[in-house]
Parts: sequence; structure tokens; C-alpha cells
Amino acid sequence: MNPLSLSLPIPAEWESGEGFRPISLVRFPLRFVSGEWHAPAMGKVPWPFRSGEAIASGTVTEHEIRRRYEQLYPSVYVPRGSNVTAIQRARAAWLWSRRGGVVAGLSASALLGSKWIDGSAPAELIYQNHKAPKGLRVRRESLLADEVDRVDGLAVTSAARTAFDLGRWLPPHTVVERLDLSLIHISEPTRPLYISYAVFCLKKTHRAWSPSIG
Repeated sequence: MNPLSLSLPIPAEWESGEGFRPISLVRFPLRFVSGEWHAPAMGKVPWPFRSGEAIASGTVTEHEIRRRYEQLYPSVYVPRGSNVTAIQRARAAWLWSRRGGVVAGLSASALLGSKWIDGSAPAELIYQNHKAPKGLRVRRESLLADEVDRVDGLAVTSAARTAFDLGRWLPPHTVVERLDLSLIHISEPTRPLYISYAVFCLKKTHRAWSPSIG
């Protein structure tokens, strides 16, 4: 018998029953199919997720969350011991903001296609709530409409805005190398334009710093 299904004796008065009928011996509804009751298959739970939403939708129970998951950000959970990637951390941060923030900086680079972003590094958001939890950097900045794109449903800064932000936020001695890696998903003829734009922003921000960066 499939370990994810249950077969129970059917009372005579239920022989013609259809659809879902709750049974007190289990915590989830069973489906009556071909004279037998079957529990719904429990597939993999998409993560990260907000605990309240997952419980309300019936995806997981509170007991399962306590037993199998750990909190990455307040109310946002991932499987215990999981190796969280930069993209997964960015999604968790966005969920923490209740989908109101915009993924930015190196987190935006990961969503835009960069493969060299450390998944253990803090996620970065542009969001108006500055009280960020541990492992998350929140910046209160303004964004124009054309500076925000959508990637897999997440709000993320555009490639040009990402370059602009990295040029201001990254340590000066690493900015050019990190920009090249972060924007490597952009075609070679176009990438130098973004890097030049970011370096221009960097020079304006760090006027006292003048190494030879082109």
C-alpha cells in the first residue's frame, strides 16, 4: 500500500459518498475514490515560505514547521540544514517584507543571472522599513518606475539600477571586479556600459578616493 494513502472500512451508509469527508482519526481530509478513502499525497513544500501563509493554505502544519524547518528571517522558513543560495535568500528577504520590498544590490545580481554571489551573504532590499533582521540589509531609497523589473514574480532592480547601486555600495577596491562578475549575464558589448555608469557613480560618491579605475 502506498505509505501516503490510507484505506479504511466504509460504512454501508457511505457507500455512495463522493468528494471529501473529514475523519477524526487524521488531521487532514481524505478523498473517497473507488470505495476507499485516500489521504492526499504530500509533495515537496516550496521554500522559502511565510509560516502563516503556509499553515493557512494547508501546505504544512505548525508541528511540521517546528520539526522540519528553521527560521531564516522573522516568519520566513527554510528546511533545517539547507544550503541556502543567494536567490533563495533574496526570495526569503522579499517574503519578509511581505512582498513590498525590491531586491537590490548583489541579491539583484543573483536574480538577474550572476552565478558568483555568496548565498551566506546578507540579502539586500530597498524597502521603507529600516529595522532589518540579522542577515538582511535594508536601504531606504527612491526608485523610478523604469528601475524595477520582475524576475520569477519578485520585484528586483533593473540591470542599470543594480550597476548604479553596486557602484555606490561595494567597497571601492573591489567594485570593478565585483561589477564584472555581477553583471556577467549581460552581453559583452553592453556590459562595459553598465560598468562605466557604475564607476562614474562611484567616483561621484567617493570624490576623495582617486585610484586609477579608468
